[in-house]
Amino acid sequence: MEEREENVGMKPLSKSGSSPPPSGPNPRWMQHYWPSVKPFVHGGAAGFFTTFTYFAHSATLFYFPSPDIVARFQNTPTFHLFSKENIKIIPRVILADTFITSQLLGLFEILRRKAISTNDGMPPMLHQEAACGLAAGAVAAFIRVPLYLHVGYCKAKIGSPNFFAKPWTLAGLARYPKRWTKGMGPYVRSRTSLDFGMLASYNPSLRYLKESCGFSQSDAQLGASAISGLCAAACETAFRNVSSLDSALKILKSRGPLAFCTGIPSSFVIYAPNVMVTWAVLEEIRKQEKSIGG
Repeated sequence: MEEREENVGMKPLSKSGSSPPPSGPNPRWMQHYWPSVKPFVHGGAAGFFTTFTYFAHSATLFYFPSPDIVARFQNTPTFHLFSKENIKIIPRVILADTFITSQLLGLFEILRRKAISTNDGMPPMLHQEAACGLAAGAVAAFIRVPLYLHVGYCKAKIGSPNFFAKPWTLAGLARYPKRWTKGMGPYVRSRTSLDFGMLASYNPSLRYLKESCGFSQSDAQLGASAISGLCAAACETAFRNVSSLDSALKILKSRGPLAFCTGIPSSFVIYAPNVMVTWAVLEEIRKQEKSIGG
């Protein structure tokens, strides 16, 4: 009788043998809202760690510079950005880059999900990846403009050198949407093409290296991130060398198609490390989330 009374009030398991789903606010929030918020959180975390790593490495070089560092970089903006007078601007730059990367990677992942659902669960085709990357890159490029204007205005206020102060003080006066659009075309075009090359090439390269070349997961991620950095540099260089359709035709007639690739090695050295670290951090975040059952 005692054993029977103890079992009163206990709910039986389902037919499959598993316990019923838990009730409460957390499972509902995780089910309905987290899938939409997760890409932006992952992108922001990847952007924060990437930017923080870059600034931590640069700060160790320029905050207490050696005579050799002073001789090589004393006339560059990066040297003065990490000086003791200007070091307080770094958190704003990190927050701006974190927010921009969050929007970039989050919007790209949301658009890819739409493409996957359109394909009935199949991976997006190459032109769909390109369209998703182009849309996400364009949105992130437009978000960058007011944020970087604000950061540059702060650089001028805290006593940056003359080559900073004049343009960025003028930019500080242009804190109105009417002025933001003036002269932003080349910058938006360059950043859009850079992000487009980075985003559109990563997932197709990852699938190709895993399925066709037989790479392991880690090797495929490393190779895909390197290809993504190369494509980002190539797209940015091509659009930077061409300002209009007429200039593209003139370059093609006078110097040939290889002229559009002038400057890719230097752009690869500049952009590829940041791109590769961003993808590596993002994949590690996804891996850790899966390991904890997220």
